[in-house]
Amino acid sequence: MFLRNINIGAKYFIVFALVALTFIGSIVFTFLLLQKTKDAMGTSQQKNDVAIYSAELVTLFEKKYIQIPQYLILTDEKLLEEYLDDSKKFVSVAKNLQQKLNDKEQISLFNQIIKNNNELDQYFFSTMVPRVKEFKSNDFKDLQQAVSKLKTDTDQVAGQLKEAASDSNYRTMSGAMNDIGMTTSMLLISGIASITVSFLLLIYISRKIKKELSHVVAVSSEIAEGNLNFSELKYEGKDEIGKLSRSINHMGESLRQMIVEVSDVAGNVDKYSDSLAESSKEVKLGSEQIALTMEELALGASSQANESSSISQSTKAFQDRLLEAKQYSSRLSSYSQETQHVLAAGSRQMEESLKQMNIINKVVKNVVDKVDSFDKRIGSITELINVIKSIADQTNLLSLNASIEAARAGEAGKGFAVVANEVRKLAEEVGQSVANITGIVANISKESGVMKEELNVGFTEVGKGSEQIKMTDNSFTEIKGKMEQMNSNVVNITEAFEYFYKAGEQINASVVNIAAIIEESAAGTEEVSAAALQQNHSIETISESAEDLRLMVQRMGELIHQFKI
Repeated sequence: MFLRNINIGAKYFIVFALVALTFIGSIVFTFLLLQKTKDAMGTSQQKNDVAIYSAELVTLFEKKYIQIPQYLILTDEKLLEEYLDDSKKFVSVAKNLQQKLNDKEQISLFNQIIKNNNELDQYFFSTMVPRVKEFKSNDFKDLQQAVSKLKTDTDQVAGQLKEAASDSNYRTMSGAMNDIGMTTSMLLISGIASITVSFLLLIYISRKIKKELSHVVAVSSEIAEGNLNFSELKYEGKDEIGKLSRSINHMGESLRQMIVEVSDVAGNVDKYSDSLAESSKEVKLGSEQIALTMEELALGASSQANESSSISQSTKAFQDRLLEAKQYSSRLSSYSQETQHVLAAGSRQMEESLKQMNIINKVVKNVVDKVDSFDKRIGSITELINVIKSIADQTNLLSLNASIEAARAGEAGKGFAVVANEVRKLAEEVGQSVANITGIVANISKESGVMKEELNVGFTEVGKGSEQIKMTDNSFTEIKGKMEQMNSNVVNITEAFEYFYKAGEQINASVVNIAAIIEESAAGTEEVSAAALQQNHSIETISESAEDLRLMVQRMGELIHQFKI
């Protein structure tokens, strides 16, 4: 019953959601197993590193063990350096190995190896190296036995450490392989279970939908064949099938009621169609007599309408001429007003232009004054440069005199000579800079003179432009006055044409009214005559339609009898 309240799309969505949830669960579980396998593989790599580092420690320990008798025999410093390098490598490998250890037993074995290495280094650096040349065979034999014992002990401890790491690595790898197998099995089981459950749910839902739709199709077929006395669908639910069942039940009931009402209406229409046929025959005879009388009246009214139409046309032609003259006068008045507006705007623009030219005249005059002042300042700069040049020449002369005096002073004047030489160079650089500045100032003065001349010419031309604009403004003012007089005359002419046009409109309206009355009378007569003829034709059509209606009612009755109510 719960599924009947869910639409078909939601039903299939539930199946899809169940399958999706199953897959998601299997994916999450698989991810956790793979993460566990990944951790196990990392641990396995760590165990492998322990075995590798253990082997490297044993190799370095044995190498240092071999170097002890070699150093005793050869007493070569290179062997001592090699021993130190191997000791450093041993310490580096030991640090790496210590970071990988996390088991107490392995840590204990590692500490034993470090202890043996420290004892070996102590034998070598404390016992052998300080008195290598005084070492006796008996002492060497005792030392060799102690060192050999350390080597044997270290080999055993390293072997145990390596074996422990290998065993732990084997156990870790076995667990990882078991996890991988479990992951594969879970993937297969979850996939098969998801497919099976979804397939069974789809089959169940599809069969339920097909069964209910078969009932709906059967009832629809009965209604299509005309059997309205069918058994109603009893499906209860809010899904599409429930809505369709209720719609078909409602459609069948509505169709049954409609057929009953149509049957009653068809009987009434059959009765009324017979009465309509009799009445139409009587009306047809009266309308034929009316049509003959109205046709005679229409001929007389048509003759009067033709005469009044001729008078109306003559009046209309006169009014059209007056309208054309009025339109020309209105256009002339409009053009005159537009011209007056344009002249007024031009006059205002000329006034603004004159004001702007006065402003430009003042600005140009100020610029000319500024250029004159600038030219005078350039002259002052030139005088200042000449003073600086004179000072530089004097400084150069003084430095020359100082150099001569320094030369006379001999060895005591060398420092002063250097200072005098630097002063001379500085004076020469100042002279060169003064020469450059003089050239620049000369160019500026030249450009300033040219600019001053051009500004004077521009100032003169601006004055001429101002005078020309004043003359143009006076001309605009005179033209504006003439246009105002012409516009006044045009307005008077337009008012006269307006009076003539209104009088013509009144005359034409009177003629048109007379003609319209006559035409309406003639048209009314013709319309009445035409209406009588049309009425006669309509009555004939009604008679034919009444007969057709009677036949259609008979056909409708036959169709209604096909339905089983």
